[in-house]
Amino acid sequence: MDKFQSGLLAISSATLLIFIIYTLVNEKKSSKWFKWYNQMDSEEQKKYNPIIAVHKLKRALFLIVLVGISGFLISFYIPSISVAAFVLIFIILLVFIGYLGPRGCKIEK
Repeated sequence: MDKFQSGLLAISSATLLIFIIYTLVNEKKSSKWFKWYNQMDSEEQKKYNPIIAVHKLKRALFLIVLVGISGFLISFYIPSISVAAFVLIFIILLVFIGYLGPRGCKIEK
């Protein structure tokens, strides 16, 4: 097992643990963990729904786990896939950083 395979295994297991925690905890409670929501005043908080961000985060975590585990398993047959899976995970992380912000969680009236 090379360093990319062990890295994929570590990232996948850590992401799976975070996904399980977010799944087990109540959505109302876990929506208060977002820093951008806590920094808003009460009037501004009424315009946003952080539960949307929780669902988006769960989707992102599941996608990272799926890419990591499949990349780990396929890399036993094709070793260069582990590097490609690593790059894909970092691209997913970069895209979802902007995706989880307050812009996508505004309540439409």
